[in-house]
Amino acid sequence: MLSANAQEAGQKVAIQRNTFGEVLTEYTAARSGKVGARRTDATAEPGTPIIFIIFDSASAVGGDVVVE
Repeated sequence: MLSANAQEAGQKVAIQRNTFGEVLTEYTAARSGKVGARRTDATAEPGTPIIFIIFDSASAVGGDVVVE
């Protein structure tokens, strides 16, 4: 499901399953861009980012402000 290819806004990028293999949630890309990084852990705590989409924006629109 996850790839380094371009992702379009609204495209499915991940599927969360329980230990029985049942689908709990499907995640979609909020913006068009490329997958920059993804988690490979079998488990993750709620709120933990599982995928990072790299996108180009001439001006900041939506999302969180990241201070480095």
